Amino acid sequence: MTPSQSAGRNIARQRQRHHLSLDALAAGSQLPVSRLRDIEQGVGRITVEEFCRIARALGCDPCELLLGSRETPRKH
Repeated sequence: MTPSQSAGRNIARQRQRHHLSLDALAAGSQLPVSRLRDIEQGVGRITVEEFCRIARALGCDPCELLLGSRETPRKH
């Protein structure tokens, strides 16, 4: 899985966790729904600006979107 695909998957999970539609996230991040759909599907590359807009709109730390949820148990 590429970093873009991993970040996109984490963004989709966080959006769903907050019960937000793509339309609501688009309004909050000021990005088009079509671009958010591409990002969530890992299509193309996400810019730092887009990434920060999405994190702000989701009210989360950008690291959570990069690394995934802290709720996932880690293997030792």
